Amino acid sequence: MAKKIVEARGPYFEEFQQDTKEAFVKERKELQGLEAELKEIELEIAQQQHRKHRAENALNYRRKRNRSDKARNHRLIHKGIAVECVCKDSEFLTEAEFYQLAEEIFSEKSLKCKIADMVAERKKEKEEEKRLLEEAEALVKKEGV
Repeated sequence: MAKKIVEARGPYFEEFQQDTKEAFVKERKELQGLEAELKEIELEIAQQQHRKHRAENALNYRRKRNRSDKARNHRLIHKGIAVECVCKDSEFLTEAEFYQLAEEIFSEKSLKCKIADMVAERKKEKEEEKRLLEEAEALVKKEGV
């Protein structure tokens, strides 16, 4: 029966059907090629975004480290100045003599306890500051969203 229908339609219909199939196959191959190309491009984009993210993280790390190094240097210089202000003759001591003096001074039990108390108090203050800052950031984020 199907053969009768095709015969009734004539040779042009068969030619049209063949052309349509060939065009469909050609378009399917082209589509598959484009899909493969799209996957490659998406992979490249993902890789570039990852590289960008890593570079940003490295930059932030360097900035943060640089700031902390500056703060540490500043703190050490000021503490050294304070030592020389309290003990004017310390500038004439060699490095070994200065370390020996510092060990003797800081080995006293009462001084160790006092320093430990001061440090504990500062840590509490820093933790409270950090907690308040996190709460404020969370509030801003909540209101912003």
